[in-house]
Amino acid sequence: MRKLALLLPFVVVSFAANSLITRFVVARGLLDAGLLGATRFAAGAAVLVAVALGRGERTLVRRAHLLPALWLGIYTVCICYGYLFIGAAAGTVVFYCAVLVTLIGYDRFTGMAVGPRRLVGAAVALAGVAVLVTAVALGPAAVGVAAGLHVTAAGLAWAAAMGAVPTALAYIAWYACQRSMSATTAGTVQLVIPILTAAGAVALLGEPLSVALFVAAALVAAGMWLARPPSPVAPRGG
Repeated sequence: MRKLALLLPFVVVSFAANSLITRFVVARGLLDAGLLGATRFAAGAAVLVAVALGRGERTLVRRAHLLPALWLGIYTVCICYGYLFIGAAAGTVVFYCAVLVTLIGYDRFTGMAVGPRRLVGAAVALAGVAVLVTAVALGPAAVGVAAGLHVTAAGLAWAAAMGAVPTALAYIAWYACQRSMSATTAGTVQLVIPILTAAGAVALLGEPLSVALFVAAALVAAGMWLARPPSPVAPRGG
């Protein structure tokens, strides 16, 4: 439990920091969005390999790993370019809704039973995104795509640091935390991340906290809570 108490705050702050750093770097033109994603990806991979080698583990890249790596790369690029047009606060709301809907869609595609509560949760989360779109919450945050390739030392440093610490190390810590948490607890913890990101965006990046954003965040958080997977029944020791 002591390890969980130490690692969990680090994980939550790190995941929120990823959105804040990405928005900060691309909005201020410190680094091209595509290069930001590539640098973050490379730095994170390097740290994971270093950790694996330090623990004496074999780092084998198999064919089965290629497709997940491709999807991870697509996700990274979409996030980086997306934050050119949307603030960190609104972006994290859209992101977690997209993750939720994707997970439920994958469960349905693979034949896993999806109860009415999870479907209602997905609908509620989508309603939150609809509030953002209807209120034109994206417009004021848009900065447009600037022409040319922006590269600064500060941008590269931010990207490398983000890939190493709040991405690679944070995910290692997150998987370590999950060994001591139920699915319900893990889902509840993830509800904190959009709220913390929105607070950081307002306090650190000067983004406005609109009524539409507040309502959308509440709906997405409620949807995530409703759509959380059921907790597995813990085996009883003899």
